[in-house]
Amino acid sequence: MSDESVTAWLFFLLKVYLDGTVLPGIDLPGPRSEHCIIDLNGKPYITGGNIGPGKQTSIVLTTKNGSDDFEDLLDMNFPRSNHGCGWMYSEAHAGHPLLVVTGGITYRQQS
Repeated sequence: MSDESVTAWLFFLLKVYLDGTVLPGIDLPGPRSEHCIIDLNGKPYITGGNIGPGKQTSIVLTTKNGSDDFEDLLDMNFPRSNHGCGWMYSEAHAGHPLLVVTGGITYRQQS
């Protein structure tokens, strides 16, 4: 069985609510799997994942100023998939939020 046959490719964001409701969101710029998404102040931030069979990425995306168009942010240090992500406020950065990415698989190795 190939990796592609067991991978679920997403083509759009899903909005998942605490009551269990799931609704489609905006279209992604391309298919993606095994990535991490967080919402910070109403904007989605998408980190890493796979953008094709065996093609990991280190790209970080978000939407442009309230539109449905995506823009690239600074890349992560390493491509990774199956990772966790979140955010925290940093006193060392004047109280600004920082995106935190950890764990996952990098180049088919555990990180």
